[in-house]
Amino acid sequence: MINNDLKRIEKSIERIRKDNLPYNEKIEVNISEKNVKIRKKWDIIRRIVTIVMTRLVAGTYLEKKENRQKKLSTIIDIFEEKYQFRQVLTKREKNYLENPSDYKDLNIEFYFILEAVKMLLWVLSVIDIEFDDFNVFC
Repeated sequence: MINNDLKRIEKSIERIRKDNLPYNEKIEVNISEKNVKIRKKWDIIRRIVTIVMTRLVAGTYLEKKENRQKKLSTIIDIFEEKYQFRQVLTKREKNYLENPSDYKDLNIEFYFILEAVKMLLWVLSVIDIEFDDFNVFC
């Protein structure tokens, strides 16, 4: 734990006290500032595009669309030209996009990853979401 981490803890406790909320006196740092990497907006956008592209492929394969591979290639190429998202693909995402499959469980997994994007955009204050129930946000 570094000095900035201690300051962050103190600042958090101060906010919590101000709002009269309960808190743990022995609060700890989960991630030290020395290990945190602040991402640039462009990098976040490219990751979101990556997730959207895997969702598109998954949805297309789940729905068994006609001429799907040709249509997907065209769309993926358009997004690659604009966002260069292939540079930020994980090995698994790259393999999935290059070798789409009719394997239902894999397609369902990639299909629902997009739900994480909505939460990410909310956390970054890019979109505003009113939650009636935090267990349901899709």
